[in-house]
Amino acid sequence: MKAFICFLLSFSIANAQDAKVVKKGETVPFDGVLFTRELEKDIRNDLQTLQKRNEVLTKLNDINNKEIDILNKRLDLYQNKAKELADREVKTEKETFIKNSIYFISGALITGLIGYGVVKAYR
Repeated sequence: MKAFICFLLSFSIANAQDAKVVKKGETVPFDGVLFTRELEKDIRNDLQTLQKRNEVLTKLNDINNKEIDILNKRLDLYQNKAKELADREVKTEKETFIKNSIYFISGALITGLIGYGVVKAYR
Protein backbone atom coordinates (compact mmCIF):
# COMPACT_ATOMS: atom_id res chain seq x y z
CA MET A 1 0.00 0.00 0.00
CA LYS A 2 2.83 2.38 0.90
CA ALA A 3 4.59 1.57 -2.35
CA PHE A 4 1.41 2.37 -4.26
CA ILE A 5 1.06 5.72 -2.47
CA CYS A 6 4.72 6.55 -3.18
CA PHE A 7 4.17 5.65 -6.81
CA LEU A 8 1.10 7.88 -7.03
CA LEU A 9 2.91 10.77 -5.37
CA SER A 10 5.92 10.47 -7.65
CA PHE A 11 3.63 10.21 -10.67
CA SER A 12 1.63 13.29 -9.70
CA ILE A 13 4.82 15.28 -9.01
CA ALA A 14 6.27 14.23 -12.33
CA ASN A 15 3.13 15.34 -14.14
CA ALA A 16 2.94 18.63 -12.26
CA GLN A 17 6.27 19.82 -13.62
CA ASP A 18 8.21 18.77 -16.63
CA ALA A 19 11.39 16.91 -15.90
CA LYS A 20 14.35 18.75 -17.23
CA VAL A 21 17.99 17.81 -17.30
CA VAL A 22 19.99 20.74 -16.01
CA LYS A 23 23.63 21.28 -16.81
CA LYS A 24 26.04 22.97 -14.47
CA GLY A 25 25.70 26.74 -14.67
CA GLU A 26 22.19 26.74 -16.18
CA THR A 27 19.30 28.52 -14.51
CA VAL A 28 15.90 26.95 -14.11
CA PRO A 29 12.51 28.70 -14.32
CA PHE A 30 11.18 27.28 -11.02
CA ASP A 31 12.08 26.76 -7.36
CA GLY A 32 12.93 23.31 -6.22
CA VAL A 33 15.57 20.85 -5.17
CA LEU A 34 18.07 19.31 -7.54
CA PHE A 35 19.55 15.89 -6.96
CA THR A 36 22.64 14.47 -8.51
CA ARG A 37 22.13 11.26 -10.40
CA GLU A 38 24.07 9.38 -7.73
CA LEU A 39 21.90 10.81 -4.94
CA GLU A 40 18.72 10.03 -6.89
CA LYS A 41 19.96 6.45 -7.38
CA ASP A 42 20.77 6.18 -3.66
CA ILE A 43 17.31 7.50 -2.75
CA ARG A 44 15.64 4.97 -5.05
CA ASN A 45 17.75 2.15 -3.57
CA ASP A 46 16.88 3.33 -0.05
CA LEU A 47 13.19 3.42 -0.98
CA GLN A 48 13.35 -0.12 -2.36
CA THR A 49 15.21 -1.32 0.74
CA LEU A 50 12.63 0.33 3.00
CA GLN A 51 9.79 -1.22 1.02
CA LYS A 52 11.36 -4.68 1.37
CA ARG A 53 11.88 -4.08 5.09
CA ASN A 54 8.28 -2.98 5.39
CA GLU A 55 7.12 -6.21 3.75
CA VAL A 56 9.30 -8.31 6.07
CA LEU A 57 8.12 -6.41 9.14
CA THR A 58 4.51 -6.77 8.06
CA LYS A 59 4.98 -10.54 7.72
CA LEU A 60 6.70 -10.69 11.11
CA ASN A 61 3.86 -8.69 12.64
CA ASP A 62 1.34 -11.13 11.20
CA ILE A 63 3.34 -14.06 12.58
CA ASN A 64 3.54 -12.39 15.99
CA ASN A 65 -0.20 -11.77 16.00
CA LYS A 66 -0.82 -15.45 15.19
CA GLU A 67 1.55 -16.48 17.99
CA ILE A 68 -0.27 -14.19 20.41
CA ASP A 69 -3.59 -15.76 19.41
CA ILE A 70 -2.15 -19.24 19.98
CA LEU A 71 -0.72 -18.23 23.35
CA ASN A 72 -4.05 -16.70 24.39
CA LYS A 73 -5.82 -19.94 23.46
CA ARG A 74 -3.27 -21.93 25.46
CA LEU A 75 -3.73 -19.60 28.41
CA ASP A 76 -7.49 -20.09 28.29
CA LEU A 77 -7.00 -23.84 28.09
CA TYR A 78 -4.61 -23.86 31.06
CA GLN A 79 -6.89 -21.62 33.11
CA ASN A 80 -9.89 -23.85 32.40
CA LYS A 81 -7.86 -26.96 33.27
CA ALA A 82 -6.61 -25.34 36.51
CA LYS A 83 -10.19 -24.41 37.47
CA GLU A 84 -11.36 -27.96 36.71
CA LEU A 85 -8.57 -29.43 38.84
CA ALA A 86 -9.27 -27.00 41.69
CA ASP A 87 -12.97 -27.91 41.62
CA ARG A 88 -12.06 -31.59 41.61
CA GLU A 89 -9.72 -31.04 44.58
CA VAL A 90 -12.47 -29.30 46.57
CA LYS A 91 -14.87 -32.15 45.79
CA THR A 92 -12.23 -34.72 46.81
CA GLU A 93 -11.57 -32.87 50.07
CA LYS A 94 -15.27 -32.90 50.91
CA GLU A 95 -15.53 -36.61 50.10
CA THR A 96 -12.40 -37.34 52.15
CA PHE A 97 -13.79 -35.44 55.15
CA ILE A 98 -17.05 -37.39 54.98
CA LYS A 99 -15.21 -40.73 54.64
CA ASN A 100 -12.89 -39.93 57.54
CA SER A 101 -15.85 -38.87 59.68
CA ILE A 102 -17.67 -42.13 58.90
CA TYR A 103 -14.52 -44.17 59.66
CA PHE A 104 -14.04 -42.33 62.97
CA ILE A 105 -17.64 -42.80 64.05
CA SER A 106 -17.56 -46.46 62.96
CA GLY A 107 -14.34 -47.01 64.89
CA ALA A 108 -15.81 -45.37 67.98
CA LEU A 109 -18.95 -47.52 67.74
CA ILE A 110 -16.96 -50.71 67.22
CA THR A 111 -14.69 -49.85 70.14
CA GLY A 112 -17.77 -49.13 72.27
CA LEU A 113 -19.35 -52.44 71.28
CA ILE A 114 -16.14 -54.31 72.04
CA GLY A 115 -15.97 -52.60 75.42
CA TYR A 116 -19.62 -53.50 76.09
CA GLY A 117 -18.92 -57.10 75.12
CA VAL A 118 -15.89 -57.29 77.40
CA VAL A 119 -17.91 -55.87 80.31
CA LYS A 120 -20.73 -58.42 79.67
CA ALA A 121 -18.22 -61.26 79.46
CA TYR A 122 -16.69 -60.49 82.86
CA ARG A 123 -20.01 -60.19 84.68
